[in-house]
Amino acid sequence: MSGPRVVVGVDGSEPAAQALAWAGLLGTPVPMQVGAGPIGEQLAEAAGDDLLVIGTHKTGFLRGRVLGSRSLRIAASATGPVAIVPAGSMDARSGIVVGVEPRLDAAPAVLMAAQHARRLGERLLIVHSLDDGVDPGGAPAEGLVVEAGRIQAATAAHLVADRFPGLEVRIRSSRRTPAEAFLDASRTARLLVVGASSDDRRAAFAGSAVHDVVLNINAPLIVVPVGETVRAATLHG
Repeated sequence: MSGPRVVVGVDGSEPAAQALAWAGLLGTPVPMQVGAGPIGEQLAEAAGDDLLVIGTHKTGFLRGRVLGSRSLRIAASATGPVAIVPAGSMDARSGIVVGVEPRLDAAPAVLMAAQHARRLGERLLIVHSLDDGVDPGGAPAEGLVVEAGRIQAATAAHLVADRFPGLEVRIRSSRRTPAEAFLDASRTARLLVVGASSDDRRAAFAGSAVHDVVLNINAPLIVVPVGETVRAATLHG
C-alpha cells in the first residue's frame, strides 16, 4: 500500500533538497515542477488538501523578515497543511511539539502532531499559551482566557490518549506570546505543529503566531488548517 500523497516544491536549492529528503519520511513524495506564474498559487493548486512541503533558509530574525516572506505567501495560498523545512542538520533532535492557542480549535493540529509522534516513536509536548491578546487590564476576561486555555490543553491531552493510547504526552503552560512559547519549546524538537484559521491565511498570517514562527523558524514546521473558537469571538466582541 502506498503512503499518503505529499507534494514537494523543488527548485534546485539546498533547502528544497532538504525538504524533499524530509518528505520521504512521510510517504510518497511528488516533486512539483513549476513554470511561469505565482509559485505559491501553483504549489497550492498541486497540493490541494494534501500535505505541501517546502524548504526555507535557516536564518536569524532580521534576515528572516525577507527570506521568510516567500514561505508565508505559499502557506497562505494553500488550503491544506503546509510543512516548512529549514536548512541545516536535523540530527540530535527529539520530541514533537504542538502549539495551541485559546482562540483556535486545537484538535486538528494536536491529532496531526500525535500521528507524527506515533510514527517516529517520539513523545508529544502540548505547549499551551495563556496569552490570547486580551488587554491585561481586563482582569475578568483574562481569567476566562486562562481557565479556558487550561481546559483546552487538558482536553487535547485526553483526545490524544483516546486516539493514540500509550503515546507519552506532556503539557507545558506559558504566559509568553504563542509564537515565543512555541519557538522556545521547539528549539531541539524534530517537529513543531501549529494551527492557522482561514482568517489568518486570508490576512497572510499578519499578526498571528504563525507569522512570527515562520520568520524565526528553528525546527521543521507544519501549519494545519483549523477553525476559530466561539469563545474567542465572544471575548473580542
